[in-house]
Amino acid sequence: LTLGYMISAGGKLLTFQSVRERSSKFCSDREWNKFHTPVNLALALAGECGEVCEIFQWKGSLENDHNSDALFTEKEKVNIGEEIADVFIYTTRLSDVCSIDLSHSVRQIFNQQPSIFEFKLPIIASKMTVLRSNQMIEPWDNLNLSFLSESAIDIKKYPSFRSSRHIALSLQSQVGEVCKLFGSKSESDCVAGLINWPTSDVSQLATLLGTICILLMFLAHHCNHSLSTCISDKFDKNEAKYPADLSKGSSAKYTQYSQYVQQKTAAANIRD
Repeated sequence: LTLGYMISAGGKLLTFQSVRERSSKFCSDREWNKFHTPVNLALALAGECGEVCEIFQWKGSLENDHNSDALFTEKEKVNIGEEIADVFIYTTRLSDVCSIDLSHSVRQIFNQQPSIFEFKLPIIASKMTVLRSNQMIEPWDNLNLSFLSESAIDIKKYPSFRSSRHIALSLQSQVGEVCKLFGSKSESDCVAGLINWPTSDVSQLATLLGTICILLMFLAHHCNHSLSTCISDKFDKNEAKYPADLSKGSSAKYTQYSQYVQQKTAAANIRD
């Protein structure tokens, strides 16, 4: 598979596959693949989901918050987009390491729904046909990140998701089920590709990861964010926070590099 992100004229990632490719390159450039075990990624996913919930926790009742713009400061709006992107990127990365075609899983989940207006949880894993895909060897199903919003449906009127807080709770529930699934296994069974897992458990994981992505699409749309823009911007910020030459082979937090980056930037500005 040749790396070449499918992007818009404005430089934004367009497909699930393009997010997968950029995430894989980001990790490879920094020699982080050794850290990205399925269990590590599941724990990281849980941490990022908690940060999404933190944004909404003290907002009181946001039932039918159809005008969420008025409920958040500009800083909070940016933060919402960044945290949604973090969860999506980790979900994509976990799927890739586990050899699960995430975009195929999303399509399968929607095929189960009697109507997109009646999207309901939980999804029945036994009805899923899982498409396995070796890491960065076979491309994923070519699903556009904006397929939900491009359907011209007002997601804010969905009876299944009454508010952004309700979606965040549903998101946390699904991520919790991912952790529960990994917690039921020994770490030695949770190697890349999940080659030691029974098919039924892989199907359940694929269902959960696909559902997480759909919930993120709902949440982004509910909060007036472009998912593609959020993810693309977050990659740009991560690449700046974790310079490949400094972070290669290291799992250190970005704050350990920030002072050096600031000094380097200041020196460059003086030269200019």
